[in-house]
Amino acid sequence: MKPILFMLPIMDKNFIKKFIFGFALFLIIQTMLISCLNPNQKNTPPQQSSELLLDSLLPLTQLIQDLQPQPVSIGYDYVLKSKISFNGFSFQKIFSKWKDFHHLDTGQYAISFVCADGYVASTSWNKLLSDKGYLITNINSIKSNQPNSLNNFEPAYMTWNITENFTDYIFPYAIIGFKIVDRTSFFVRAKPEMQAEPKIWQGFELCKTNCLKCHSVNQEGGIVGPELNVPLNVTEYWQEPFLFKFIKNPSSIRLHSKMPTLDSLDDLKIQVIINYLSYMKSHKSF
Repeated sequence: MKPILFMLPIMDKNFIKKFIFGFALFLIIQTMLISCLNPNQKNTPPQQSSELLLDSLLPLTQLIQDLQPQPVSIGYDYVLKSKISFNGFSFQKIFSKWKDFHHLDTGQYAISFVCADGYVASTSWNKLLSDKGYLITNINSIKSNQPNSLNNFEPAYMTWNITENFTDYIFPYAIIGFKIVDRTSFFVRAKPEMQAEPKIWQGFELCKTNCLKCHSVNQEGGIVGPELNVPLNVTEYWQEPFLFKFIKNPSSIRLHSKMPTLDSLDDLKIQVIINYLSYMKSHKSF
């Protein structure tokens, strides 16, 4: 029997048209089936934000996949207290691509970075989408005047190319992953009641910025330091004058304290934080 290719010329023209149409349809269906069975191919539609496993710890590899580190030099690193150079990833490149791919609404979601010791640091999308921030996953590439300070930086460190307002930025090291958090539920259990006085809300904002990266209130925040409200509020077992002194200069109360001195807090701000913490003892939530 002759192959069909050689039989086509002697066949009816209508049959040939039907054959070509059927064969083309077969190829289209086959291509569609392959696309469905191979979700990793480039033409796969991007994930929606609802599929991002909100509040779940996600690996850093999700941020830097398909990106290459670039050599960077900045004039002053806030943690290392010196000029540094390194191979790093620009947060602007990371998150502009990542945000668009996942259709993220930056007004609805916040991002938190989680460290190996339980430290949790959150920052705004506006800062991450600026051209100032960098993620360093190759700690050995960092060149600075403080090489001994790098021992605890693995597996990743965040730094910024800035010259002022350092306390407005986060500098976490030993980063193990990140979380996407719905801003409407961000620190919701640590917030005062809506009718609370403005100074209590001011204390909450100061506590959120300066304390809740390491500590938690009603189990909202970090786990490096102790929980501050449950089952006992810190003001229920610390006398206020000593608590004030401890926040101002931890080593003056506890030798070799791991809690750092917070230079951004003056006496007035410390008192406002204590007032907030005292208020929260009547608003405990487990």
